Amino acid sequence: EVSSDQINVNQSFSFSGLPLQNNNDMFNQRSRDSDLLGNSFLGYQQLSQNLPRQAQNFQLNCIAANDNDFQLMAVNNNLLKLNVNVLLEASNGQEVFEYVQRFRCAQHIDFILLDLDMPIMNG
Repeated sequence: EVSSDQINVNQSFSFSGLPLQNNNDMFNQRSRDSDLLGNSFLGYQQLSQNLPRQAQNFQLNCIAANDNDFQLMAVNNNLLKLNVNVLLEASNGQEVFEYVQRFRCAQHIDFILLDLDMPIMNG
């Protein structure tokens, strides 16, 4: 937070993100990896090994939505391996919308993963 008396004072900010693979690396790994539930098309092993120690003990909350049960199960499995708490597994966008409307003040939601093409309401 910057107070009004600190405006025009040099401020320094830094952001640290998760180390991600480039698209070619991800595509090659997906091609080699036939077991979506085991080794993970998201590269969770490389990702979790590169996380700072503090981040490995930090748990994020998310909502996952996909009308394909297998894909939803694979995403959920990978998120759990990354120490992400899945608050809701939804099969359409309407379920997500209603959940967020009902619980947005009661539960902290860090991110939402939505399939773009779902019945009732798209992501």
